[in-house]
Amino acid sequence: MTHRLSRGELYDLVWSQPMQRLAKQFGISDVALAKTCRRAEIPVPKRGYWAKSQAGKKVTRIALPSRGPGVSDDVFVGGRRYHWYEIPDEELLKPIPLPAAFPDDIEETRKLALKKIGKIKVQSTIIHTHPLIARLLEEDNDRRERQLASPHPFSWDKPLFDTQSEQRRLRILNALFCALESVGFAPWLRGKDGLDLGIRVGGQSVPLRLEPAEMPRTGKKSEHATNAHPLCLEVLVSSGSERTLHSWSDVRDERIERMLRDIAVEIIVAGEVKYRESVRANYDMKVRRKAQLEEYARQRQAELERQERERWARIEKERIDRLLNDARALKQANEIRAYVEAVRVSMLTLENSVESTVLNSWCAWANTEADRLDPIKSRRFRIE
Repeated sequence: MTHRLSRGELYDLVWSQPMQRLAKQFGISDVALAKTCRRAEIPVPKRGYWAKSQAGKKVTRIALPSRGPGVSDDVFVGGRRYHWYEIPDEELLKPIPLPAAFPDDIEETRKLALKKIGKIKVQSTIIHTHPLIARLLEEDNDRRERQLASPHPFSWDKPLFDTQSEQRRLRILNALFCALESVGFAPWLRGKDGLDLGIRVGGQSVPLRLEPAEMPRTGKKSEHATNAHPLCLEVLVSSGSERTLHSWSDVRDERIERMLRDIAVEIIVAGEVKYRESVRANYDMKVRRKAQLEEYARQRQAELERQERERWARIEKERIDRLLNDARALKQANEIRAYVEAVRVSMLTLENSVESTVLNSWCAWANTEADRLDPIKSRRFRIE
């Protein structure tokens, strides 16, 4: 089961009881709870904290730091790390609080990012290799060895990073990844060609694209003329998207290598912008969903009221029909009695027409049928 708390709520819980005990309440291990706190930038008590506290020794509670760029104020404990958290309808039907106001404007995030990120230097030869780049190089070396060992090498299995442009691209990515990871932001890279990549800023994924820049198709001298392998680095709206948030390209004497600090800062800012947009989008979604639920409830109530009106209409119709049927039955019973009496009287004036025994038997039968039809005699009538 997934539990949703604010950073402040989880912080208070973590500092109210040992992690092992608290983790059991959430149905997870203390290691998983510690990882959740680390991702949410929530400090936890150090080893020995609770023993010192129980012994009456002085202990220090680490203050909750401000939310970092891209870090969500909502923390999901339990379940998978990345999941869809469905908000219960009962929660949505309650008054929806306004989205949290951000005390600082986005320019403040940019200033803080500039303080975090120092100068980023691209090595002419990669010495300190980031693990993601090391994986690409190792796989490429395996391809190279297979090519050399094969008498008939396949073109589709040739090394991918032997060109100057690709080697430069890896050096730039290596410098950018190392710089951002050193200040707490996690790079990601998928695929054997290293084209699907990005940075995780807090809880937000910021996809990037670093590929050769498009060369102008004119006869004029290009501003890239002095650069044999011009590159373009873009911050994308989403993975695989053609829409970009920011873009940097090699221009004349200004190459991407000299822009990496500004690029790193804008990546961090992009993560924070995405988080703020997601907060607003989530609030708008809640408002829309609440309006839908309220409309469904209104329609349901209207349907129930319609059904109730129809039920009472049926009851009233049945009541009237029963009344009319009883009135008709009473009229038929009285008509039978009148007819029986007329027959009896007429038979008395006739000589030897019908034997008295037969007449009396018929009259008794007819009157019995009249009594059966009579709702008063049979006590079949109801006063409602």
